[in-house]
Amino acid sequence: MFLDQLSGVVRVARTELFDFNDTADHTLYTVPTGLNFVPSMIVIHTLSGDMSAAVFSAGISSAKTDFVATITCSGADGTTKILVIRPDYNATPAAGSGLMTIIPANSTFVIDMITAAGVACTGTVDLFGYLF
Repeated sequence: MFLDQLSGVVRVARTELFDFNDTADHTLYTVPTGLNFVPSMIVIHTLSGDMSAAVFSAGISSAKTDFVATITCSGADGTTKILVIRPDYNATPAAGSGLMTIIPANSTFVIDMITAAGVACTGTVDLFGYLF
């Protein structure tokens, strides 16, 4: 498992039946001891319904916004939709605008559901990145 994850960007975690109505922190991944993690994207797919009212952030459990802050899921209104979430990189990165924090060993990467979808909706959440 670790050899693949040290080879480049790979899926490091999958959460099936993620509840987009549970407004709480949801741990997607815990970084293994002795390694650091650089997330590259989150892919949300296999939706059971409309999550277009949902709002979330993602990052280290202590900050929750160092990968992406305040993602509004407008348009994710059915089972044929997929969301690909990447940080917003700018030509001159500054804190909060694409400059990411390396996620150190034993830290947890979370999605913080800020606003619920408002209707029954689950889906699969895949986290991609690499370890070093």
